[in-house]
Order: sequence, then structure tokens, then C-alpha cells
Amino acid sequence: MKSKAIEPLFLVTLLLHSVAKSSGIRDDFLLPFGLQHGDQSLLREVDDFGSREIPLTTPIVFYGHIYQSLYVNANGILSFLTEIPSFFNVQFPLDYPIIAPLYTDVDTRASGSVFFRESKEPGLLDRVERDVKRFFSKGTGFRPQSLIIVTWNRVGYFNAKSNKVNTYQTVVATDGRDTFAFFLYPSGGIEWIQGEGKNKPMPDARAQAGLISGDGRMYTLRGSGTDQVKNLDKWSNTGTAGYWAFHVGRTGLIDNVMLPDLVSPQSETQPFPPFSSQSVKRIPLATAERPSEADNCVLGATFCHSEARCVDHFPGFCCECRIATYGNGRFCLEYGEPLRMIGKVSGAVNGKSFQNEDFHGYVVSSEGRVYTAISKIPVEIGADLQSLNVIGTLVAWIFAMPRNGALNGYQITGGIFNQSATVEFPQTGHRIAMNHRYEGIDVFDHVRLNMNISGTLPTIPREKGIEIDDYNEEYVHRERGVLEGNSRYKFRLEGEELETEVVVRQTIRFEACPYGPARPPMGQTLALNVHRNFIIFDEKEQIVRYGCTAKITPSGVDISRCRHRETRAFAWTSTNAKSGETTATPTPPASINPDPSSANADPVSPATDELVPVGLHYFDTRFHRIDNVPNSPLLSFLSDFQEFLTCKDLECGLNAECVEVPGVEAACRCSLGFQGDGYVCRRWPGSEVLPVEGESVSEQTSGSLSCATEETICDPFASCIYDFSSKDYKCRCRDGYVGDGIVCIQREEVPCNVADNCSPSAVCTLDMERLGERIYVCICLPGYVGDGYTCTAEDECLTSIGCHQHAECVYDPSSFKYRCQCKYGFEGNGKNCTPSEEAGCNIIDRCDLNAECRYDAVALNYHCQCNEGYVGDGYKCELSRLGCNIHKDCAEHAECIYDLRSQGYRCTCQEGFKGDGYTCLPSQTCYENPAVCHKNAVCVPGARGESYECRCTERYKGDGYSCTESPRLESGFLLVGQGISILRIPLDASPFNPGRPIIINPLQTAVGLSSPEGLAVDWLSKLIYWTDSTKDTIEFTSIESGRRRTLHSENLVNPRGIALHPGRGQVYWSDWDRQDPRIERSAMNGEDRSVVVRENLALPNALAVDYEYEDLCWTDAGTQLIKCHNLNDGRTRLIGESPYPFGLTQMQGSFFWTDWKRKAILRAPKLGLLDPIQMQVPFGGAGAFYDLVAVPDTCPAMTTACQYGNGGCDTHQICVPNTRGDRSCLCGDTPRDGDPVCGDLY
Repeated sequence: MKSKAIEPLFLVTLLLHSVAKSSGIRDDFLLPFGLQHGDQSLLREVDDFGSREIPLTTPIVFYGHIYQSLYVNANGILSFLTEIPSFFNVQFPLDYPIIAPLYTDVDTRASGSVFFRESKEPGLLDRVERDVKRFFSKGTGFRPQSLIIVTWNRVGYFNAKSNKVNTYQTVVATDGRDTFAFFLYPSGGIEWIQGEGKNKPMPDARAQAGLISGDGRMYTLRGSGTDQVKNLDKWSNTGTAGYWAFHVGRTGLIDNVMLPDLVSPQSETQPFPPFSSQSVKRIPLATAERPSEADNCVLGATFCHSEARCVDHFPGFCCECRIATYGNGRFCLEYGEPLRMIGKVSGAVNGKSFQNEDFHGYVVSSEGRVYTAISKIPVEIGADLQSLNVIGTLVAWIFAMPRNGALNGYQITGGIFNQSATVEFPQTGHRIAMNHRYEGIDVFDHVRLNMNISGTLPTIPREKGIEIDDYNEEYVHRERGVLEGNSRYKFRLEGEELETEVVVRQTIRFEACPYGPARPPMGQTLALNVHRNFIIFDEKEQIVRYGCTAKITPSGVDISRCRHRETRAFAWTSTNAKSGETTATPTPPASINPDPSSANADPVSPATDELVPVGLHYFDTRFHRIDNVPNSPLLSFLSDFQEFLTCKDLECGLNAECVEVPGVEAACRCSLGFQGDGYVCRRWPGSEVLPVEGESVSEQTSGSLSCATEETICDPFASCIYDFSSKDYKCRCRDGYVGDGIVCIQREEVPCNVADNCSPSAVCTLDMERLGERIYVCICLPGYVGDGYTCTAEDECLTSIGCHQHAECVYDPSSFKYRCQCKYGFEGNGKNCTPSEEAGCNIIDRCDLNAECRYDAVALNYHCQCNEGYVGDGYKCELSRLGCNIHKDCAEHAECIYDLRSQGYRCTCQEGFKGDGYTCLPSQTCYENPAVCHKNAVCVPGARGESYECRCTERYKGDGYSCTESPRLESGFLLVGQGISILRIPLDASPFNPGRPIIINPLQTAVGLSSPEGLAVDWLSKLIYWTDSTKDTIEFTSIESGRRRTLHSENLVNPRGIALHPGRGQVYWSDWDRQDPRIERSAMNGEDRSVVVRENLALPNALAVDYEYEDLCWTDAGTQLIKCHNLNDGRTRLIGESPYPFGLTQMQGSFFWTDWKRKAILRAPKLGLLDPIQMQVPFGGAGAFYDLVAVPDTCPAMTTACQYGNGGCDTHQICVPNTRGDRSCLCGDTPRDGDPVCGDLY
């Protein structure tokens, strides 16, 4: 079901939303909270914390569903079904039912507390009951039985920041049959709306507030996810600033929450008596029905963007973006900042349907250049869609470079509008209807949209691209809020002359401010100049890409013959109050604050000076726009213009563009996706245009045009070098030249004190060798090398030899160089490392003489532990003075007897047993006397076959002489890796039981490994095996001893998946060798290596062993198949098909795998070719699903010679099963201090 989020309107159109005249409710308006009122509080010392499940004495009804418990989470939400302690950096809705008064990345480690309680206090119940009946017609007869009161008091933000704090409260009232919720925001209570972000450079989403059902229904408060969310303390839906009420209970299974329907100016009585009248501030209701109550900036200013000003028009007001930003005043963006666009595209073209395919866009706003792409388009129509250039030009209109006072689409609409268009092909009779819904900026400053395309297009051969020359589109402002657009362009197939005409007619509807002058003026025609068109269909990736550059001007204006220099001047102008004459000065008049945005700006008074400020004018040389700020000094940004030879003087070739570098002549350069000298350009195979998520345009371009195999693409004055940031070879201009490496132009010798053209890693300073000439030059900073114009980081080390003995030489992607880094457990600068406070005793031995350093397999660290007979924390151990008469810790076959020598009680083994009294073993072996084994144990040969021992049976644990029932552990679920999270998913997952994240750590990384790809565990021998695709190795380690060994390091190209069969003593792995993809195996000790599968493989990924059928199974991303190979008869069978299968596991008669393209987890039966079922997944991860493992009820029934006592191997050896049913004792790669000389025993 699609979300029913209520969309914001341009003015105040949501019923009962209002604006405060001044400050709203005070802190004492909140319901009482704190420990003194019986509240519990969340742990302050931990970031991202949530409560345990809180049972409710009275159930809560939420969106028609009944809940018996809830969870309080630090990050501003109450959740049902599961805790959500971690902050998920996503836009609403989440996938769970939640109540969110203010969802942000709260961090209480430096400031604040989160209090909560369920209250049945009669006084509070009475207050809430009165307000429910006062606000809601359906509140008649409602008597709350309990209140859930949760308060976020002065909470800080991540990362442990306290310079700004937030305070707010939510109250949930329930009678078991219906529920109402209240949000309370005291005046000034919202000081911050974003944390610093855990995944930089990705910013945090701005604070979001609302109610989410978990099934698609959602209501968000006005301003949620925007910079205006901080005004929730000034707005309301009850008539009291900062006080919000919602009917959230009996909504039915399809309706949304209900807002107050009884609020009116006459019914505004004091809520929550007996608070003083100073506790609250009454506010008039500004609604679409009564706009006169918000007809000026006193009430309306809060509806403008934070970087906008409110302008009164008497009556009414409008919002205008301030200097250095652009937009319609409701929504403003910073000039020059690049933007991303995301959306969905559906429709049917030439009889081929597509649904919710991904739309991506990248906007270089400082250049007016846009890149757009639609992915997963059916190959049958992908090439045909190339002729729909209007998909790209509509985006270009929004962010076109404004010239001569014209406005682009974002300045007119703020990015929120509907567009309908018809595209006709007169020569062929084809016709397309298009409808776009642009939804504006989301919580991450991405533009969101939905697009529908239907009709027919001329057929374009798949192997052909198209070419479109520069052309103009015209937009006319017919009436307020309506633009009409018309354009004609022609396209031709590559290498052909025949052209096909395209006629586009479109209507754009948006909400315009009804007051003040129309923007743009009524009847004005704007011309959009579309040039440098680039269109391509990538059949392999099924992506249609559009690229172009656009400028917008008033119709008839020619802007092609001049450009501005990079110099700017400042002028302060004032008008004489008596004469009216305006004068300009290079410096501001005395007593005028030069910062007009400052609160201390003090205009010159006519009473003390004859100069009266007339306005602030801002001239942006990129956008040619002038803003006027009344009653401020006039500051003009001026640019000098000059005639020059433009690109029209150069005859660049087809698929080329003219580039202009400041201070030098223009030059021709092949367009993106083409190579050549700018006069003859050929398409570059596999070229990319649109940047993928997380990459810049330059990275994507240069990455696709790699010089690794074709260095001739570099300019003659460039070199092909390896770039660590992109992990590819790139062209880089040599010293004295500038450009992108494909085209390099000699740098004009302009001193850096004039041009400011030094590298960011350089300084501009006097040339000491030419002091008399006073020449300034660029010098790279320490740690960087280059000519000062281009500076690259200088490596601190090449190998670990130059680092401290407890450090290693690693590549630092933030500085793009190698540096020394202290190893885990040590701290310092890499040149000098000392043990850190958290260093384990394996690094620095602080243990007591009567203690040992032991590894804790649960806590995964080393710690000191006192020896037998001693007590303490391991750092200080004392002789235990308490005997077994107190501890009662003797073994089953031992007695607690007073020992005269030690003068205390000691455990002593009974007759027929031997040991220290804490462990007593029979004097006879179980072979000689089977009765010595526990009743739940059996007598089996020992590890070396030289003796017999007792072993507890399945579901029991112990030493065989004493066995206790093993605890029943949870089972029957999957564990799946997704980005920063590990998800737990039940096999019967459903919308109400989708599972939950069990680990969320944005900073997780592989420690001590290079690039691990696959991992497998021998649960019997306690060994872990993995593949490393950077080192091209197969390695393993002992879980118990931590000793590590390389199994295979030769004849491996790109090892990926790995699996084990402990019963057979074999290890299997896949290799992505593009020349020879294969699946291999060897004994777990490295012997008997051979190829298992070689035919019909392309990109074999994960492996899994089906122990029930003795099958080795794999996923193949190249063939898009899941197959199994029987280890006994060698037959291969097909399990299923999938677009890009990755991880694989099996359990309870089914295979489960992850798919990167479908972004899903799929399930299919082991036997029989049935369509796979897509599983429900919990909210909590981000990105693609990676590997997954099954947690079965019981482990497969098998044994190895290494599962007990290290298989009889020495302690400095690793016991490894072999294919003979025996074991090998192998040495680790790195011996430890004190180890004897070690030799392998196969």
C-alpha cells in the first residue's frame, strides 16, 4: 500500500495548522517528569540506546491494531513490535509502527535524559480526558485508563555534543479500546535538527515527526524532514503553540490518523489546568478558509525557509530566498552546490510495460549541466527511449543557469510541481504522453520525483545512438501557477543525415505566492537554451542516459558573446535624504555594519547623517540575478565584461564540446563517452555518463575512460598514473598544464597572489630566488609534493620497516597516502606506539603472579584470570580462604573433606576416581568399565585411537562422566549481512514478524585481514576458513588458539565463496578468474587440490554444502543461475534463476540466497524447479544484501578427529581434519614467543 503522507502546500492549507505570534508553551506546561515522579530513564552513557520491552497494563490501539507492549528509543520514537535503538539515516516511513515526536540522532552522553513511565494518576487522567473531549468529536465517552508519558529533556546530538539541546514530550492516552496521542514542544525546545552523521560524507536526515502504521499509512507533521521542523514549537493543530493532538486508535485498517475537529477560536480554553496563564500562548488559526489570520510576516515568517526572508505585501506575504541561495522562498538551496535526484518511472512504451524503475539524476548547478538516467529499462525499448530528450531537458529547466534576470524552474517552483507533456513525431505519427510529479527536496537534499510515460516511439536500432543539435525551448507564464512550454528539435542516427522532428508541448502547474508581483512576470516568455546534448542506451546495464547543459534567459536575448572575469569589486551606495542623489564609495559609511544579515546591523539614521541606505543589491556572476533587500546598505558584486573569441570561432567536431579555462584560449574536447582530438571524436566503448551513488562526475568519467589499457587517450602533456582513491589509472596533466588529463592546456603564468590558483595543499608565497622581482609562487605544504598548482600527498612509509615495531604501513584514503598506524591495542602516531588503556594482557602483561592471561571467546578479548585457589580480578589475586564447605564446588565424584595440612576444607576424589577434586576421572577407562560413563554418555575411542573416553550424547554437555542437558538455543532463522547491519529473519517472516537487526555498527571493518570475501566455519574442529581476494589466498585459523595459517597462495586469481565439509575433511572455493572461472577443492590440510566444476561458469559467488544430499551448491552472477553438484555421482542440477545472486545457504528443505539487483532475499525448495519466493525483511540495513547463514535446530550429525582436545596435537599446533578420517597437526605461519621448534605432522 502506498504511503498516505499529507503533502505540504505552498501556504497554510492544512486544517488547524497555526503559527504563534510569539513564544509558545513553557517547560512547566509539560506533564510532570523525572525520577522524582516515578519515571525510569534510558542509560545516558551509551549512544543509541532503547528500553527493554515495556508491558502495558492497558493495551494501546494504534492504526486499528492492538499492542500489549511498546519500546522507548533514545532517538525520539516509541516503537511497537521491536526496539529500534539505532538511528537509521533514512526518510520516513520506517517499516515498523512507530510514534515519532522528533526522530533525530540523539546522544545523551554529554547532555540530557530520556524519561518514561506508565501513569494512572487521577489528576493527569482528568486533564487529558478534558483535552480529548475539547479537541475531538469522537472523544465523547473516552476515559483514559493509563497514560504513557515519555520526555526527552535537554538531549544533545551525535557525537556527544551539548552546545545545542532539545526538549519535547509525547503523551499516549488509552482506554484499551481507543487511543489519542499528544506531542508537546516547549518554546525554544528545538535547538538542533541534525546530528554530525555516523556515515560521512552522507549527512544526517533532518529531524522528522509523525505517526507511522508500519503497513504504508503515515502522517507527518508540517515541516517534517525540512529545516522548518524547528518551528514545531511555534505551530500547532490545537490553537496552542507547540501543542499537537492526534486520534491514533480506531482508525480502521485503511484510514489515517485523525486531527482535532472541534478546535475554534471560541473554544480555546486553558488545557491542563491549573497551570498559570503564562505557561501557554494562544494563537489564531491560520487556515485556507481564513487566510486573513496569517496575512503578514508576523504570523507567516515561520513558513519561509531559514535562508529566506518574509516580505509583506499588505495584504498577504511572500517568501524570498536570501543572498547566496536560490529558490521560491519556501525552499532555498545554496548556489553552486551539486544535487542528486532520485525517483521512480513507470509506463508502457511500444507495448512494453515497466513499473517503478529507478530514476537517477546528478546536477552540476554551477554549470547548469545535468545528467539523468533510467535503469532497468527493457532492452526492447531502451534504444527507442533515446529520442525522449525531454526527460533530461525538464531537469535542465529546473537547474538551468539564469541569465539577464530570468528565473530557472527551481526559483519559480521550489522543486514542487506537476508536469504534463505530449511528445509528437509528425513524420512517423508516433506520440507519447508524459506526467511528472516533482516532490521537492527530501531529508537529504535530494530532489524526488515520479514519472509516467506511455505511448509509442519510433524504432531506433539497438546498436545505434542518436545525435541532437543545440535547440531552444520556450516557457510562457500564462496565469499564476501555470507555465506552458513548447519546443521543437530534431534527432538523427549516428553517422546518418536523415533527421526526425520532435514536437513537445507541456504544461507545468505549481503553487505560486498569490501576493506581490508574479514570478516570472505574467506573459513573459523564457528561452531555455539546451546544448551539448549527450544520449546513450547501455544495453548491458539496461540504462538510458541523458546529458545536457542549459541556460535560461528572457526570450530574444543573446548571451553568447561575452563572459566575465574572475575579479569582483565592492561598492557601497547611499542616497542623500534631502537631494535624492545616490553616491557610491568603495568602503561602507561609518557606523554601518557591513554584514546585513547580522542582528547588529545598524542603518544610518537620517537624524544624524544625510546618507540613507536604499537597499542591498546582490549580483551573482554565475546566475546574473539581483536580489533587493530593503532598508540595508547597498552592496554590489560587480563583474567586468570583455569581448573575446568564443567557441563559435572554433569548429569543434561532432560529439565534442568547447571548454573555456579562465585566462586562456578556448579548446575543443570530445564529449563524455567519446575520445579523440576534439575535431574527430569516436565513441568510447563502455563509457559512463551518470555518476553512481557515492562517486563524483569526474571520478565516474575518468574511471570509465581508464588509461590503464589505452594510454593514448591522455593528452600529450599528461601522464597515466594510478589513483588510489578510484583504484584505477587516470590521466593527469603534467606540471605547468591544467585540465582533466584528456585535454591539457598550458597554464598562463598568472601570479598566485592575483589568480589564487594554488592547490588546496599549497600556499602562495614570495619566490625567495627572485626577491627583487617580488614574484609570488605556489609551494606545496609539508607532506605534499608537486609544482604548487598540483600537490599530491607524500607517503609517510613504503613498508612497515619505517614504522614502530608495533605499527604497520597502511593506505589512508582520507589523505591519499601511505602512513604508519599503530596496531590494535596500541596508540600513537605510528612512529611511536605505546599500549593503550584497553590493550589486552596479550599485548602488555599486567597480570598478577598468581594469574594467567586467557582468551575470552565470548567477549572476544584477552583478560587476566586468577589461578585455581586464588580470587581477585586477575590483576591482583589473593589466596582463597573459603573452602568447599562454603563454595560447594566439588566434582560429582568427590567429597568435601577437612584437610589438616592446609587447615581448610578441600575437595577429594572418591575411591576409583582420580583428579584434583574439582575434576575427577575414573581410574579405569570406559573400555574396561563402561559404567564409569554418565547415563547420557557413550564410550568412544580417543582422539589418537590409543585410549577410550566418555563423550556426552547430543543435547548434553560435559566431560562424559558428568553430563547435563544443553540449554535450548534459539534456532530456525537466517542471519543476513546488509551494509552496516546483521539482520535476523525468521523463516516464516511476515509484515508483523519481519525479524530485526541484531548488530548495527556503521564503523565495522575487517581487522587484520586484507579483503576477505567468503568465510566458512568447521563447528566441530573449531576452525574458520576464508578467501582473500586482494592477497589471492585461502587461509584458516583456530578459534581456540588464534593461530593462523595460509592454506593456498598459488594459482588463485580472484577467490570468492568458500564452504567446508568437516565430515569429508574437504574445503571448497570459487574463483572469479575471468579467463578460467572454476570451483576447486582440497583437503582441509591443503592436500589433494583439484577442480570440481569448470564448465558453464561465469562469475561463481557463494558456495554452500547440502549435507543431507551431499551436494555442493553455488550462485553464479554471470549465468544468473543457482546450481548444485553432487559430491558422490558428479551430477549437476538447476535450483533456480536470479538476476544477480550473491550469498547462499540451506535449511529445512529450502535454499535461500541474496540478490543484488532485486535487492531481496529469495527462497526456493531444494527439489523441484519452482519460482523463488521473495522473503519479508526487517528494517535496519542499508544497501545490498550480502552473505547469509542459516541457524538450524541441530547441527549435521558427523564427527572429526579434531573436535576434542585439539585432536591430541601439541598446543602450538593446529589440528586440521584430513580426507582419511584422521587429522593433521599443522604449525601456524607466525610462531609465538616461547614456542618450541614446530614441524607439520600430516
